[in-house]
Amino acid sequence: MRDAEPEPSARSGALAMIVHAGTYERVHYGLAVAAAAAAMDRCTSLLFAGHAMVALLANFGDLTPGWHALHHGPDGTPANQDRALCDRGIAGMEELLAAMPALGVRLLVCELAVRALDLPHPVSWRTDVAFRPGGLAAFLSSVDRNTATLFI
Repeated sequence: MRDAEPEPSARSGALAMIVHAGTYERVHYGLAVAAAAAAMDRCTSLLFAGHAMVALLANFGDLTPGWHALHHGPDGTPANQDRALCDRGIAGMEELLAAMPALGVRLLVCELAVRALDLPHPVSWRTDVAFRPGGLAAFLSSVDRNTATLFI
């Protein structure tokens, strides 16, 4: 079975996502959607907000990547979920995070979330993923009415 080709306007539109939910599944899927959109040459922006922004921490207390501190659901810890996906040939969290700069995805970290989570100062951010601090105003000012906007 073959999927119908999308309308040209659907192929060319930009994508903006607010990744707020702090579960491994949602952050992983948000990154997968961003990677797919960028690979299709769509201008793609992600605002990490809420607990989701811990995915961009270099570590979370014990030298494991910050995404290990994402909330987990019935499928186990973030590390176990990631390993299960990788075992099935699906890109894991590290691979998706590394792909963001290579694909030209624009990443922002919500300054409100940094304050709300009361992270220790100085915050230990990942250095292998380019992002900039921002907020809702910066994010929304980059979104025009032709941009598809998702909230995860």
